[in-house]
Amino acid sequence: MSSGYEEALAALRAQDRVDTADINQFQRIFSWRTKVIIYLCAVLVLYANTILNVGVPNQVTAINFLFTWEFVFLPVIIEFAFTYYGIHFLLPRRIKKTECNLFFYDPRNMGGFAAVGQLLKRSYYIYTAGLILFFLLVYGPVLLSVDGYVPGLFELVFFSTAWFVGLLSIGYSMYTIHQLMSKKKERRIRELETEFHQAIENPYDINNSKVVDQDKLDDARRRLKEVRDTRVYPATFTMWSQIAISVLLPQLLQITVQTAL
Repeated sequence: MSSGYEEALAALRAQDRVDTADINQFQRIFSWRTKVIIYLCAVLVLYANTILNVGVPNQVTAINFLFTWEFVFLPVIIEFAFTYYGIHFLLPRRIKKTECNLFFYDPRNMGGFAAVGQLLKRSYYIYTAGLILFFLLVYGPVLLSVDGYVPGLFELVFFSTAWFVGLLSIGYSMYTIHQLMSKKKERRIRELETEFHQAIENPYDINNSKVVDQDKLDDARRRLKEVRDTRVYPATFTMWSQIAISVLLPQLLQITVQTAL
């Protein structure tokens, strides 16, 4: 996802849209100290769950899974979490803060934000894939009738919380970009409206109005078409449909399994 972030920034052409002083705000820097602290906290949570919530007969099996989580899955999850946070929370907030202008001549009619929308969508796909992988690792042995640790309340709460965080993240990032795009589009329309008033004498009386500057009026109309055709979301209908499926699938799987158990 880190490479996807860099590609999205390149496609966004931030250096052409914002002031030079604001370019550095798009750099996401997380110290190793922060990552280590989060990792240690997560390890403590895993051990606490094993000691407090897992029955004695199942602790040996749970501890075997614990080592796998601690040294294989957890480091990957921590790195992914920081990158995902940067994409869905830091990037949209910084784009909005720097008042990034829209590219109204974008052939995709997304104001030049198509790459950002794709980044948000793909990162959420990976997040959903991680949730489904967690679901299979935790509930797979139970569904296959394999003896061992039976998932309980902790796994249920963790899965539901992770699903809600994912839903919140994609909703926040898309809405933040939407706010900026909608604001910029409306501002340009108002500017063009002023030009219409300047090019037309007595504009509020359609019967007696008179065009005093035809070239200016034609140019304003041409630009207005480009502005009006620009979407206010960095996504197409197909993308929204794919995101909706990604949102619903993990929760449907969990509800189905919980009902069966």
